[in-house]
Amino acid sequence: MHYNKKKVAAAIIAMACSLGLEAQERITHPDITYAGTPRNLIIGGFSVSGMEGYEDYMLTGISGLTVGQHVTVPGTEITDAVKRYWKHGLFSDVQISADSIIGDKIFLHIALKPRPRVSTINYFGLKKTEREDMEKKLGILKGGQITPNMIDRAKILAKKYFDDKGYKNADVEINQKDDLSKKNQVILDIVIDKKSKMKVRNIFIEGNKQLKSSRIKGGLFKKGAFAKTHEAGKLSSFLKSKKFTPERWKEDKEKLIEKYNELGYRDAAILGDSVWNNDPKHVNVWIKVSEGQKYYIRKIHWVGNTVYTTEYLQRVLGMNPGDVYNQKLLDKRLKSDDDAVGNLYYNHGYVFSNIDPVEQN
Repeated sequence: MHYNKKKVAAAIIAMACSLGLEAQERITHPDITYAGTPRNLIIGGFSVSGMEGYEDYMLTGISGLTVGQHVTVPGTEITDAVKRYWKHGLFSDVQISADSIIGDKIFLHIALKPRPRVSTINYFGLKKTEREDMEKKLGILKGGQITPNMIDRAKILAKKYFDDKGYKNADVEINQKDDLSKKNQVILDIVIDKKSKMKVRNIFIEGNKQLKSSRIKGGLFKKGAFAKTHEAGKLSSFLKSKKFTPERWKEDKEKLIEKYNELGYRDAAILGDSVWNNDPKHVNVWIKVSEGQKYYIRKIHWVGNTVYTTEYLQRVLGMNPGDVYNQKLLDKRLKSDDDAVGNLYYNHGYVFSNIDPVEQN
């Protein structure tokens, strides 16, 4: 009889446990209303859909959420998790919803859609060498995922590439279409219309009082400070390239400052410049310079010379007090010319000699 009492007691306990479980409220696919009162719940588990070939634990790990974590529903924890998925860049759609709520536990469903991968890249309007350059510069690879940011970046890089080659008005389009033969893959058509190379119609120069515009632009048989930027339709540039590129223009601005420095204008600077379209095939160029004052050599002091006398070094240098201060000429006479002061020492075995000019106003 005592044995039967134990069985009855065990049965009653089991029934009580069972009744306790069924008493917990189970809500399947609940609607989360942001107008309602937030609830503090515990994450009971996750389910993931939409991503084949990935382990669930890897995908749930991106969310930053963990089983057993307390979350407010609705609240910032789940919103922040969605943001983490977007920031990761692998997904084109992210949704986190409540699969069910049992008591104080919430079971979350994470629905993800992967970004498409590139199956084919087609280039239109390019030569073979240009296509090869594009493949290197754009960074879009077959088999790789493609994002809107990658497409925008590729357009910018392609446009810059053709700007630098003189095609300032080039049009770049990147069209994306589904590859019907491959799931979640796309075909990219990169279409380039280079249009005509841009030439320079007019060069406007301001602030040049000591250096005439003709000396800056150059003539038919005379080089100017601008070695690569020339006006189209002018006799003075008949035999010269009129093509405009940002790189050529940058080099000529540097050449202009070098020219001023050679003439003694050590403080010469470019205050501003701009380029704008004159017509579909030509641009206008404007530049404003500050010439500054002209510098002359006041004195030349030689320090540390024990092998050669000051008078001898002065004759080799060939520059004297009262001469226009020409930085380029000074560098040549000290270092680069065959008969420069530095080579005088080097040719006589002083291979570690060092000559450093120091300017003093």
